[in-house]
Amino acid sequence: MLSSYSWQHFFLAAAIALLLYYLVILLLFYRSELKSLLTGRRQTAPLPEDDILGPALPDQEIPLFEASAIRVAPASREEAAQPDPVADLPEEIRPLVELARETQADKDEFIELLRLTTARYRNVAGSRQAVNRFLLEQDQGLPFALSPADLAQLWDAPEEGGQPDQPNTSSHF
Repeated sequence: MLSSYSWQHFFLAAAIALLLYYLVILLLFYRSELKSLLTGRRQTAPLPEDDILGPALPDQEIPLFEASAIRVAPASREEAAQPDPVADLPEEIRPLVELARETQADKDEFIELLRLTTARYRNVAGSRQAVNRFLLEQDQGLPFALSPADLAQLWDAPEEGGQPDQPNTSSHF
């Protein structure tokens, strides 16, 4: 049944219904304004005799202070202390150690993951000692033994363009 009506018929019916709705609202609620608009007389609301906001006050001077006169609380020790990146490094490595324990990962994969994690800390003083000490403490739970040579391999920078411990076989033409 509705398929016999086109969209054009629908929009025309909706426009007529909307026009009738606004016409009824206009006549019911704005009858006096409509009458004055049609007759050409403008009704203005009387202005209140009393000032709603009250009398205006004269400008007062805004007090200015010297910077040395303003007292602020000193910074707390926690805010003043710079964060130590080496202190967070063992917490960043701990999930890798747990992952190696759970998956029984081999030593080469583990060292490669550690190398990627510690790459940001190569130039931070004390990071090598902190990581080596942490890994030697965690050595008992790992499925393999870590030697000082393995830990030294961790801090060796890999070659550009290739995997560490593998020759770069890319040819340059």
